[in-house]
Amino acid sequence: MNTLLEYLYRDASNYKQHGSVVLQGAISLKDIRPLLIDGDYFIPSQAGLPDLQHRFKDQGFEYPTEDDHAWHEIVSMKPTRKQPTIPLHRKEFLARLQISRRASCIGRISLAV
Repeated sequence: MNTLLEYLYRDASNYKQHGSVVLQGAISLKDIRPLLIDGDYFIPSQAGLPDLQHRFKDQGFEYPTEDDHAWHEIVSMKPTRKQPTIPLHRKEFLARLQISRRASCIGRISLAV
């Protein structure tokens, strides 16, 4: 079983970009909640996923603006039989989230876009 992970970028003005990936292996929100920044946020590129905020520029919007940052939110995680869309196994994803969270807690990461 794999995991369909849906996630969201929301800038300070509440403009949004949505994305989804299928990860190898079963993961639940319960598994990752402790690994998220403040229990809610993560930086996809540090966890092996595509960042979504750059899509604004591709869609012809001004980007970056003072409203932009790097944090994203998990919308849902569901088991699926679909094939993985990226070569990222659950163990590697969880390990990357843990490293990212630990680094954010001690101020070593840049939240710049």
